[in-house]
Amino acid sequence: MKFQGKKLAAMVLGVALAASGSLAQSQGYDVYFNDATGYGVSDHVINIENIRVDFVLSFAGSRPQIVSANYTIPFRFDEQTLHLVPDLGASVDEGTSSASRCASLTLNISDAYTGNPVSDAEVSIGSNSTTSSSDGEASFSNLLEGSIHVGVTATGYSDTEQVVTVSCDEPTSVGVALNPTDTSSGGLATNEVRVILSWGENPRDLDSHLTGPDENSDGTASDETNRFHLYYGNRSSCCDVANLDVDDTTSYGPETVTIRPPTDAGILRAGLYRYSVFHYSGSSDLSTANATVRLVYGDGSERSFSPPSDNSTLSGGYGDVWTVFELMVDSQGAVTVLPVNTYTSASSSGSVRGTNTGYGEVESGVDFLRLPAK
Repeated sequence: MKFQGKKLAAMVLGVALAASGSLAQSQGYDVYFNDATGYGVSDHVINIENIRVDFVLSFAGSRPQIVSANYTIPFRFDEQTLHLVPDLGASVDEGTSSASRCASLTLNISDAYTGNPVSDAEVSIGSNSTTSSSDGEASFSNLLEGSIHVGVTATGYSDTEQVVTVSCDEPTSVGVALNPTDTSSGGLATNEVRVILSWGENPRDLDSHLTGPDENSDGTASDETNRFHLYYGNRSSCCDVANLDVDDTTSYGPETVTIRPPTDAGILRAGLYRYSVFHYSGSSDLSTANATVRLVYGDGSERSFSPPSDNSTLSGGYGDVWTVFELMVDSQGAVTVLPVNTYTSASSSGSVRGTNTGYGEVESGVDFLRLPAK
């Protein structure tokens, strides 16, 4: 999510009032939100960057010497008060010296429908911007360590925003997949849904798995029998309403799944759809993969998911499963998103949630340990 200008100013001032009970003002200090932007870092935290504070350092005769500083401040959601509360202890002074800006980032910009590189995309991080090269790469250096917001725009594609974690320990590389807007070039039609997975250099290969109601389903969430399983070994022939458009095996993604209404039907098939990510090969684990899953609707709206940061339930490599979300489609075609966002191991009985059971139960017919080789 992203907020700008006066709307953001009103929101942050409201947050300050809610957090402190009053709006404190200090003589000689002015706070500006005109150029501030906010973006979600996790389920419970948003960062608001480029908050400008002007203050009087000293007076030279009748004229004040005014100094400006810009800050990024994370706000966390307090479940007790139901308010966003600023975490001032974790705020970042954006005027930090260049010596402390030690992180670097390379973005691999691609077409979500074809997987091909996208050149001449405009990529921005804060006030810094560049364009992608002919092979889709865009690079930045002198970045502050931590979570940063990346914005990408390109002709013929929907604007895309992504949160990336960068480190000073080593350069970071991440994929960003752009969704085309023209249906003749792979853009979504009305009542179609697309799932786009992208990630970093490691793990090398993450795989998309979608299960959902087949043509024999009764359209209920409890129908365990009449379901398809879409993945790299069954890309389209398994089902009439979904297709694995892109299967990337060499880092970054995208892995793209498109769900569409049955032929001659104007709405999605009723039933429960479940999307999971499987760690097929490569080092690292899902929690540190800089993975992003974007759920995109035909009207252009979208929702993003990031892996849980708590990796205590991960085995640390091949065989881990991230069950991301479920879509419940009713008989009228209305879609309800049910975030799951949990890790399990394919060696356990909790690989994927079952349709008529609680979270963490296995779904019949999905055996991640016995998938065919690529």
